[in-house]
Amino acid sequence: MNNKNLQQDSLAKQQMQSYVAKKAEIDLSIEVVLLIVGGVFFFLFGVLLFLIDKGMLPYSEGSMYGLFVVLVSIQIITIGRTPFGDVLRSWLVVIMGLLTAMLGTLAIFYPEHLNMTIRTLAGLLVLITGAVGLRQLFTSDDKARKWMKVPGILQQLTIACALVYSIEIALGIITLFPGILPSYLTAVLLLLFGSSVIFLAWCIHVAAHRYSSPSTKILGPSQPKGGFILLREASLTVENTFSIYQGFLMILLGILVLAMILGPQLEASLRRSLIYSHGDLIIFFERPIAATLMALALLMLLSPIFRWVPGRKLLDVAGSAPQGSPGDKSNIASE
Repeated sequence: MNNKNLQQDSLAKQQMQSYVAKKAEIDLSIEVVLLIVGGVFFFLFGVLLFLIDKGMLPYSEGSMYGLFVVLVSIQIITIGRTPFGDVLRSWLVVIMGLLTAMLGTLAIFYPEHLNMTIRTLAGLLVLITGAVGLRQLFTSDDKARKWMKVPGILQQLTIACALVYSIEIALGIITLFPGILPSYLTAVLLLLFGSSVIFLAWCIHVAAHRYSSPSTKILGPSQPKGGFILLREASLTVENTFSIYQGFLMILLGILVLAMILGPQLEASLRRSLIYSHGDLIIFFERPIAATLMALALLMLLSPIFRWVPGRKLLDVAGSAPQGSPGDKSNIASE
């Protein structure tokens, strides 16, 4: 009887180990997911650009660049991945990511007003990311120089990184100087870029699963002790980061809707108030009710950023920390 129970326990343990191993192979880090989303975006855009070039589909350049800037901003606020490499995901980095995300969102809704600005920003982001990534890939001792000595997935990872960074440089130049390449060649380049990004995501996922273990923690940028609050690491999970972005997005959409509906009345009232006060903005804070409403509006706008004050115990973060952050395994290809 005891032997039978031992056999059942051993079989249950083997099944659990098999399930955990299969789940680890399927689970994707946030970096891999963002790369897949970006790869699909560029591949689909390359396909549609053929139809746009033939005049079969309408095209809004500003909206497309705005969506790209939003995707880059999500990388910045979730994993601290900037065009200049991986940095500490401090409050300052999160705020900068939120600002660029809002600018990209505005460009999606108002492409004709922000076309030049958002195109320049998108071109610089792509060009700098490709140039810095390609330089670090071949100059760092722990990247291409080491990976090419190991046959298999690390060599494929080096090729994928080189392809992505090289095409990014070309796309950055094309974005900053439109018209230097025919549309159909740009579409082909976008198809190659989207495929390369998806291939890179697969290489990072396989390499992270093969060369990392749950007990191994790859250290990221060190967190400064003390100092200015904006330079400290933001104690945010990925879910909370997306919640903050959604909150800012809802506030922005609400402001845009109110501006569309109440814009003429608000403009007339604002003009009358400024004429009455001879251009002095203090008039909006003189009355207690007006000052209170302005203070509440400011607090509502800033509350998502300062939701966690220093020293507060974050039970949700502490509970999810042992599972490992999404960037722990993906640092094999850190740029």
